[in-house]
Amino acid sequence: MKCEKCGRTITKKSKFCPYCGTPVTPKTSSKKEISRSSFPVGYAVIFIGIGIILGYSIFKFTSKSQPNSMSNSFQTRLPVQSAAVLDIAREFMCPCGSCNDSLDDCTCDMPRGAVEVKSFIAQKLQENHKRAHIIEMVQEKYGGLKSSSNLRLR
Repeated sequence: MKCEKCGRTITKKSKFCPYCGTPVTPKTSSKKEISRSSFPVGYAVIFIGIGIILGYSIFKFTSKSQPNSMSNSFQTRLPVQSAAVLDIAREFMCPCGSCNDSLDDCTCDMPRGAVEVKSFIAQKLQENHKRAHIIEMVQEKYGGLKSSSNLRLR
């Protein structure tokens, strides 16, 4: 702490400056010192918070913009027009709602359409699911199963 009149350093307990005799008035300078020292901590907290938000945003953006590599490998290894996919697709009507085609003949790219369903079938075949189980999964997820009397479960 410094004397206001002579500027010399004095102890905090002093009531008078030992050099010039000026009465020492308590100031809120100690509070200012505390608040100044807390600013770097406050800035650090703000920067860490911003960093976390930016990191999370970048992660979400890149994970959405990059297609699932596992899905891509299924589609490249087992084309949607393969005999195994079409064999299961024959059991369904296209579930897109805008056409009345058999799934094996349809090529619509509508949401929940032939391309999406055939890709789903190809993926499940690649995962080594049984034909009957794939038919159940397609029916549960998309619907459109043709009459069950004609169903070939092999």
